[in-house]
Amino acid sequence: RNTRHSHVLIQLAAKFTPTTITAKKMYHILLILLYNLHCISGQEICSALQSYIRLDFGAVTSSTILSTHVLFPPEAYYVPLTTIVPLTASIDVCALEPTTDATIADQIVLLMSPSSQCSVQQQVYILQQRGAVAVILSSPDELVYNLPGASSIIVNTTIPARQIRNSVAAWIMLTIESGDAISAEFGCLDTTYPPVICALDLDGSVWYLDGDYQLQANFTVNAHPVWYMKSIYLLNFYIFLHTADNADAWYWAITADPEFTSDRLVMARCNHRNLTDIEKTNISEPSLCPQWEVAFDMDSVAFTAYDDLSVSAAACEVVDEYLCVQSQVSLSGLHGTYRQFNRNVPLWFRELDDCDSTPGILRYVQDTDNSDAGGGFTLLDSLDQWTVAECDLNLTADAFNY
Repeated sequence: RNTRHSHVLIQLAAKFTPTTITAKKMYHILLILLYNLHCISGQEICSALQSYIRLDFGAVTSSTILSTHVLFPPEAYYVPLTTIVPLTASIDVCALEPTTDATIADQIVLLMSPSSQCSVQQQVYILQQRGAVAVILSSPDELVYNLPGASSIIVNTTIPARQIRNSVAAWIMLTIESGDAISAEFGCLDTTYPPVICALDLDGSVWYLDGDYQLQANFTVNAHPVWYMKSIYLLNFYIFLHTADNADAWYWAITADPEFTSDRLVMARCNHRNLTDIEKTNISEPSLCPQWEVAFDMDSVAFTAYDDLSVSAAACEVVDEYLCVQSQVSLSGLHGTYRQFNRNVPLWFRELDDCDSTPGILRYVQDTDNSDAGGGFTLLDSLDQWTVAECDLNLTADAFNY
């Protein structure tokens, strides 16, 4: 579709053999080459690395949500604002005939629970054959992943697919079922700024800031971009450029204030006081800040330098650490698999699925009055903020070896 880029890809492919590069690495190389690809066949498209999903659910209401690309074609795309049609878990896409379906033709399909009977790529291909223009895949939990392509059956997928968080997918489903329409755009972000920024607390003192912050399309504050995160800790945070009330150089800040006006809700900010004017100017986006400082007390605006807050221009690494919670009593339905997000923070989040959407958090809290005494584990129903079960290590330390 584009002679100049195709020639480059052919030359690159000729330099490698199966023994020198894996298929997955080759796929990422192709995405990087397509990173700045635009204007093919009169339609603006971009690399999957720079694509986003923007939801539109009203005349003046829209939001760019966190999403990740899949590891199979197409590698570049653009889908204008199109109506979303959800498919529930009761529909096994793998069993559907690859024929045109008027209920999903020319629309974006939201796949709430991808089938385990065939690969995700095969399911996207079937929906493509049935007339869908794109597919939104729901994650089983509050993390998003780069889903692999088919390993056995080769199919030619030509429509884009991206994965979003389970809670967002469930909200879309409920909103549509209530009679309200939601549309989505697979758009192209400005390559000047990273599409996703990861904040990760390596110590655990400000664990609530952990997560992926998504660059917001067509939205700025102080004429600069904004990144937004609805965290797995049920909190909302934004990264924006603070004007410092024009009394000093502007700086990047993380705030809980959606109006961007309250300094008391600024949780962290870039520490630039020891930098030269040129160095301050070079901090063009948050990940370039050499050091962050945080406000440990929300009742004040005092900040402390904090080297353990890592802010990088990439999605956060997914930690494969799990705990299984079982009990002879009901635990209000909170038994199941719990996943840790930050390996430095003792918090585990309950995995969700199409049959069970009750969120839960298993957390360890240190005894601040007596650090030698240990602490305790708490199982929390995070929807109602209700403590379902506790294990107090101060009471059991003498009798049990934890």
